[in-house]
Amino acid sequence: MRRVLTGIAVLLVPMVASAWVAYNDLAFSNNQSTAGNVTLYTVATGNHWQFQQYGSGGALLDYDTGNPLTETVSISGSGGGPETSYQGSSTLNGDAATYFGGATVDALGTVTYGAGADMVLTFNNLDQAWTYTLTYYANRDNYTTRHIGATLGGADAFLNESSAGIIYSGGSDTGAFQTNSDNTAEGFVMRWSGIDPGADGQITLTVSNDRTSSTYYTYGSLFALEAIPEPSTVALFGIGGLLMMVRRRRK
Repeated sequence: MRRVLTGIAVLLVPMVASAWVAYNDLAFSNNQSTAGNVTLYTVATGNHWQFQQYGSGGALLDYDTGNPLTETVSISGSGGGPETSYQGSSTLNGDAATYFGGATVDALGTVTYGAGADMVLTFNNLDQAWTYTLTYYANRDNYTTRHIGATLGGADAFLNESSAGIIYSGGSDTGAFQTNSDNTAEGFVMRWSGIDPGADGQITLTVSNDRTSSTYYTYGSLFALEAIPEPSTVALFGIGGLLMMVRRRRK
């Protein structure tokens, strides 16, 4: 008599690794309490003398470990205006508190461009095996009639999950529009999740205005990029009901 293995049931389950998140303060000054594992990159053109010392791009940092990541950002602009450390507010409310409150990041200070100027965040070396979430926060802490727009570019897939107070047409909208730059109390954010960067590993966020009206401004306070690996599949061999044995008797 011998036992012959005639069937194995294989159970496939998704395994998701821990995500990392990287934060950047676009308008850091020395009197702020932003942590050392938050990058301080900002635009290098225009009247940005207080903040240019930290560079206009480089490797992002894993906030939990402080280690540099493969993913990088570069920040460019086509114009400029004053972005002083007294603009904005250290206080975070609403979705801004949800998405940035877990980090030691001080939101005081704002990059400011007038009508006709853009600021472009370019993210490179994104891993196609991962999906990403990009969150952008802009707060002038003044001027309820000044408007801010942002557009995601280069993504093969995404879901717009901006705050309820942000204007956008739905999950497939690459754009988001904020009508109030006095954003301390509301804490609205522009946010895209499930971002597939595509084969080139690059996405952009263009923060702009309508280029004609003095009521449209390009503001920037903070951004966060979070990465989550795509679920991988592993085979688990069960015992008992998953492993079937058949006995055959030969005489």
